[in-house]
Order: sequence, then structure tokens, then C-alpha cells
Amino acid sequence: MSQKEDLDATATDTGPGGKALNEDWLATIVGLAILALALLGFIPREVLW
Repeated sequence: MSQKEDLDATATDTGPGGKALNEDWLATIVGLAILALALLGFIPREVLW
């Protein structure tokens, strides 16, 4: 890839306000939130298994 192609690819990876929003981080945060809810008992055991 040339430098221009790299810049074009990264230009679409920005969220609102121009800040980069990585989908991997979002998935990690959602996964940790679900894990916390399960450990605290907010999600019934029958739903998890």
C-alpha cells in the first residue's frame, strides 16, 4: 500500500468528533460489561447456560 492509500483507509475509521473509535475496543468493553452483569447476578444462570 502506498502512503496515500494508508491515509484513505484510516480516514474512515474515525468516530464522532474526529476521534478514532476502534471496533475491537468497543467489543471488549461490551464483553466486559456482560461479564460483570453475569458475575453480579443480573443475568439469570439459565440465560447463560
